[in-house]
Amino acid sequence: MTRTASSLTDPPAAEEPRCKCGGRLEYTPPVEHRVGGKLFATRGHWADRCPACKRVAEERERREGRRYWRNERRRVMREALELVLPPLFHKAHLRDLSPKLRAAVMDRKAHEGLFLWGPIGCGKSHTMAALIRGILCRDLKREHGGRSARIASPAGRVRRVTWGDLLLEVRATFDGHGGSEAAVLDKYRKCEHLFVEDLGATARAESDFAQRVLLSILDHRVEHLLPTYITSNKGLSEVGRAFDGRVESRLCVACKVVAVGGRDKRRRQ
Repeated sequence: MTRTASSLTDPPAAEEPRCKCGGRLEYTPPVEHRVGGKLFATRGHWADRCPACKRVAEERERREGRRYWRNERRRVMREALELVLPPLFHKAHLRDLSPKLRAAVMDRKAHEGLFLWGPIGCGKSHTMAALIRGILCRDLKREHGGRSARIASPAGRVRRVTWGDLLLEVRATFDGHGGSEAAVLDKYRKCEHLFVEDLGATARAESDFAQRVLLSILDHRVEHLLPTYITSNKGLSEVGRAFDGRVESRLCVACKVVAVGGRDKRRRQ
């Protein structure tokens, strides 16, 4: 029997199947192709959904995909916050800051850090925690396309430490129990974003050891354009007197200076 063109494109003469919703299904006719002198043909088939149901299913899949990545971002963000910040500051957010303070903190040059100073309890650490959240959220990235991809955690790019704990960590290397001093310093010299809390918290002048550690960290970060974020109860000139003029000079280059005022928020009224 000779096959005509219409016999390849027309659906079978049997009763036309319907979608579950009652809509008409589309028929894909068989297709002939020749390979190595031999003729092959695919079988014709009916679609499993009508066009309307197919559009609904595709939109549902897109919504599920958006929900999946939204939940995945939240999970990775939550884990990153737990690695970088103590629980007290997990909910710190830039929207908590006053418009004036938020503008002062965010309006910085590229690679410029921040020197935030003010009296005890005025919200310096909360402000820095909110800034950390902003950096982590901005750096959340999907490594590959598709549902099988994952979102890379940005936690390793940010380090937060109090000045006292940093000095204790370096001192621990002197008896051989904390690794090498160079390895400890490199953690803070080379990380992408370094947050140091309570610099110069003591009333007395800083020791030569403290000056050496701070200068070692600042020199590397200034030269490699790595932003450093510092909080202190002292102004820049007071920090300069507690350490020496070299520290004050480097902080002027490395950081934007922002003063924070207000009452002690930790006290119950």
